[in-house]
Amino acid sequence: ALEWRYINSSIIELKTTMLAANQLYNLTITNANDCWGNDKLITSKIGLPSQPIANDLILNEVLFNPITGASDYIEIYNNSDKLIDLSEIFIGNWDEGIANAKQIVNQRTLFLPQNFIVVSEDTSSIVKNYSIYNSASFIQADLPSFPNDSGTVYLVYEDDLILDFLNYSEKMQFSLLDDFDGKSLERIIYDDSQNNRDNWHTASEFVDWGTPGYRNSQYQQTKELGDITIEPQLFSPDNDGYNDVLTIALNFIKADLIIDIEIYDNQGRMIKKLEDNFFMGYEAL
Repeated sequence: ALEWRYINSSIIELKTTMLAANQLYNLTITNANDCWGNDKLITSKIGLPSQPIANDLILNEVLFNPITGASDYIEIYNNSDKLIDLSEIFIGNWDEGIANAKQIVNQRTLFLPQNFIVVSEDTSSIVKNYSIYNSASFIQADLPSFPNDSGTVYLVYEDDLILDFLNYSEKMQFSLLDDFDGKSLERIIYDDSQNNRDNWHTASEFVDWGTPGYRNSQYQQTKELGDITIEPQLFSPDNDGYNDVLTIALNFIKADLIIDIEIYDNQGRMIKKLEDNFFMGYEAL
């Protein structure tokens, strides 16, 4: 049971200190009446959201070159075990920095773990042009401009923290296609690093070139290869005595692995490539 307080005929205040973060609760109100005096059973799901970190929410499918008369769409996947407030999440593009950030929703909305949302300026065009979709995941909202040939999609928390980003290009589409109109790019592996172009592929023709709101046609499950520890997650090598040194510890369950290690700044720009096609053993520090 939750402690609550009646405020007026349409507002009930719950004492949220009794709720555990990231725990979904079923709220049931009985013996409620509508304006005509009819008895109502009201049910809802509530919970306390948590602040996301990078890769908690990921870009999962991007349509940047829609067919004539249709709209772009951006599919986002909650890759965490957290309840996340969508009103704190923005989609932006690049213009000498992250720019034109658009709020996905303007009121508190819970984004549940392992769920999808699809953001488009015209969700009806998705229904019209794709046979496999989940309309329950659709959110109609303004999006920044995404050019048809190339551009960058940013997913950010409160205009500051980059959760995920993708530098897309028509060159990432399947090379044997005659045209790219209406064909989305799908993420292949959820847990791969940010902005890895090799982790994206054109959606299958079998699903009519897009799966908005559903698991991607090109999805693959990751295989456990070992542990990677990065400490601290954010470092600043400016010799001020605070977070000047980054430690990367690799511990794999098999040998013969090839790795790349790249350092990015907080705007998503690559600063340095530490290793390129480095041949690994079982451990490295």
